[in-house]
Amino acid sequence: VRSPVNGRKPLWNWVTLGIATSLFMSFAWLLVRVDGSNYTFGTSGVPTGIFQALRGQSGGGSLWIPITLIMLIPGALIAAKQSGTFWLRGESSQRYVELGAGGFLMGIGAAVAGGCNLGHSLVGVPLLSLGSITSTIAMAVGVIITASVVKILKPQQQPAVASSS
Repeated sequence: VRSPVNGRKPLWNWVTLGIATSLFMSFAWLLVRVDGSNYTFGTSGVPTGIFQALRGQSGGGSLWIPITLIMLIPGALIAAKQSGTFWLRGESSQRYVELGAGGFLMGIGAAVAGGCNLGHSLVGVPLLSLGSITSTIAMAVGVIITASVVKILKPQQQPAVASSS
């Protein structure tokens, strides 16, 4: 169970979710085409574009991409509230360090690979871009290797033994 909230509404099945996602991505593609872009979810350049725009330099790119990214937050909140799965929780300090380090490394990877997992996997692979196919395979292999290494190196928690006194 992903949420401890009782009484949640039924969630979308895979077919409904797939159709809704494809309709949203098609609509988003049309919106970025209005601005002259042909690459919908090229999100890794958004922070650079925003930073350049704030410094008075030409940020370039489509305005719809950062709007879509920003609106993911309220959209996720609305969806969680409506489905009854909203659950506010925190993480341990160590977990926040891990999340920050992972995000930082993903940013470096996006800069090196010329795009992020969304841009390569959801846009580049369907367009049969060899670079995106290569990047997506490399990301999958990297996740598998890293998960295996972390599993080996992370000390296993021993279950507490009840004392019989």
